[in-house]
Amino acid sequence: MRKLIPVLLALLPTAALAQAGGSERPPEKGRYNTPESAPPGWTVIFPDFKLRFLAVHGLPDSDLPISLYDYELEGRSGKKATVTYATTGDIGPKPFCFEGRAYVLELFQSNKFGRLAPYGFVLWKKPKGTPCDERQGTAMPREKDPS
Repeated sequence: MRKLIPVLLALLPTAALAQAGGSERPPEKGRYNTPESAPPGWTVIFPDFKLRFLAVHGLPDSDLPISLYDYELEGRSGKKATVTYATTGDIGPKPFCFEGRAYVLELFQSNKFGRLAPYGFVLWKKPKGTPCDERQGTAMPREKDPS
């Protein structure tokens, strides 16, 4: 029993932090062209913007088994946009434009890395000068948070 008390006292602050929500993962640096992971609410900081996985949800007023994965982008200027990735059976790369640059987002399966881990993704940055084809996908603008 005497050996157990110091162990419990050592674990008590950790348990209190976890209970108070102190166990949130801080933002981490991400790299382009490399498998990354971000469960809902987590942020990965890339050189050009922050990417935060907002949530997974279904289509409103629909019984179809389609999930939508929402990612929020926040540029250095504070500009925010959302990229939505729909699981419509085609889990191929999702091209999009943000602040004039072309990117590709891969979920579930990567052409180069194969099957990805749960909440895994690969963000590809297209070479500078690659035209942004607005028809392929554009990150939808979001108003800057007033707070």
